[in-house]
Amino acid sequence: MKEAVLYTLLGALTVACLGQGYYIYTHRKSSAPAPHGAWPARTEKLNQNVQRSISRGEALPPAVFDDFFNDEFFGRRLDPFAEMERIHRQMADMFRSSERAMLDSSWNSWFNERMGMDEFRAKVSRTDKNVVLSFDIPGIDGNTADININDDRIRISFTAREVQDKNDGKGTVRRESTRSYMKILPVPEDAVPSSAKTSIDKDRVTITFDKKPGK
Repeated sequence: MKEAVLYTLLGALTVACLGQGYYIYTHRKSSAPAPHGAWPARTEKLNQNVQRSISRGEALPPAVFDDFFNDEFFGRRLDPFAEMERIHRQMADMFRSSERAMLDSSWNSWFNERMGMDEFRAKVSRTDKNVVLSFDIPGIDGNTADININDDRIRISFTAREVQDKNDGKGTVRRESTRSYMKILPVPEDAVPSSAKTSIDKDRVTITFDKKPGK
């Protein structure tokens, strides 16, 4: 009798687990990481695109790197930024020095465009309880700014108004333009990603994290 009851409970537990697994699978977000087996094919496609452009003497369009180093890429690695540099070195090894210089030029241009925050005076400060990132972005439009944070990266999309004063010989002419940006940054290793609180005050963007215990 006891064995029958035990088998019944085990059967019910198995059905429940399978049901829960099916629910998670069917309700997972579309941004879920690609299957592990898909990445070799995607890496090969990246290498082919790079080789095709370099063989033609063409600069690599940013879309080549954007398509590969997307949220799926960042979501499947413990240290995605180190992996990016490893892939860069691996691609560079495919070419002679002159071709490698062309690849490096395209890579550095894209990397600075996507990752570089020096122009915005990026600053990290810490207290006993918090890790605080701040950026000064002149002319930022707070209504269009989007700050998305997951366990692996911070992605900031925004538009900013740029003002330039030029002298045309008759006087000073002020010209205004709007530029769109999309930046990707690593989450500080001592920060709790899920605790992030963001704010935009005039030209100052602030992201405040709880600090991990013991850090």
